[in-house]
Order: sequence, then structure tokens, then C-alpha cells
Amino acid sequence: MLPTTPHKSLSGVITSEDALVEQPGLDLLMELGWTHADVFNEEPGPTNPTGRLSFRELMLPVRLRTALRKLNPTLPDEALKLAEIALAADRTTMLPMAANREVYKLMRDGIPVQVRQPDGSLKDERVAVIDWTRPEANDFFVASQVWIESSLYKRRPDAVGFVNGIPLLLIEWKDLTQPVQEPSQSESSRLPRTGNPGQGGRRIRPDRAAGNPGNPGGRDHKLRINCRRAQ
Repeated sequence: MLPTTPHKSLSGVITSEDALVEQPGLDLLMELGWTHADVFNEEPGPTNPTGRLSFRELMLPVRLRTALRKLNPTLPDEALKLAEIALAADRTTMLPMAANREVYKLMRDGIPVQVRQPDGSLKDERVAVIDWTRPEANDFFVASQVWIESSLYKRRPDAVGFVNGIPLLLIEWKDLTQPVQEPSQSESSRLPRTGNPGQGGRRIRPDRAAGNPGNPGGRDHKLRINCRRAQ
């Protein structure tokens, strides 16, 4: 007698991105101390929980501001605002290598600001962006289905990992039969281009893209991330 309910094909079970790749990957990140949320339905605006007013914003303002206040308890709000502005500055006119190096140094060494003293003088200070000695002091958040927009494209990576509101980890989940040496056609279609997309502009790999803080030289270096479980 034939079964009354259809069964999934073996290939469909083996290549399930969600069950065998994406969910285990997210579970591992959460075991290491990351929090997770699906932001597919995120609506930019003043009531947006992430603080993004537009999909053109790459950082998560609410998490960034919370982290800056936690890591710099003695600095005034004005100094933290200046640091946020410096970190999010437009660097599109810079050479990719120079832009990467500048952002990398800001995250590594802190953001230089001047704080006005009671006597009217200015004192040089540095605003810490990431606590490199105490990983548990940082905010690790991975968001699924993050919308990112520019004048040329609108894209939605599978997941983005934010450290203190700064995007440092880009994830594209692929099934077990998909080669990982090069991006697949579907993945490639979601990556930004250089030049005019309608005129055959060149695709940019995430690991070679300008503004990737984990790639300060702007070259195709592999980024090794050491995750430590939050206490």
C-alpha cells in the first residue's frame, strides 16, 4: 500500500541550509555568548529598536551608544557623540586601503576627542570602542536578514555579526553541497558592484570590500575570529 503522506527527498534533507547549516551555526554563536534576532521586518525610523533611521546606516546606533557609555563611564555625552560621528564618517572618497586602515585604528586604539574642562581648556581623551582585554565587557549580537541599502543596490545578507553595534562579521549560509571557494550565483547577485551595475560592474567579495575592519589592508586576507564564551 502506498504511503498517504509525501516524504521529503533525501537530497532535500541533506542540503537543508536552515536545519543543517544556519540553525546549528546560530546555536553555536549563542553558546559562545552572542544574542540573536531576525530583523527581516525591521522598519527604520525613530521607534526602531536598533536605532537605525535608514537602511543606509551600517551600524546599530542603540547598541553602539550603550557600549560607548559602558566602556567610557567618565567621559561626557558630548565626547561620545563626537566619537560616534567620527566612526560613522563618510569615507567613500578615500582609497579603500586608507579607509580600512583608518577605521581599524579607531577601533583598535580608541577615537581621539577633546573634552572641555571647567576652566574652558580642552583636554585630549580617547573613546574606547571595543574592550580588547575583557571580551565579556562587549556586546555580541548576530542579526539575521539584515537589509542594507545604497544609491545603487539593496541587499540582505543571511546574517551580520555586530560587536558593540559595529558590523564585523558577514555570514552567508550555504548548503553542504555548495562549494565555498567562490560565491554562488545567488550570493554573487546580492553583493555590491564597483561602478554602474547596469554596465557590468565588477562584483566585490565581502573579504575584499572597502570598509571591512577585519581587513585593514584592503586585501584578501583571511580573518581569524577567536570567540570566547561570555561569563
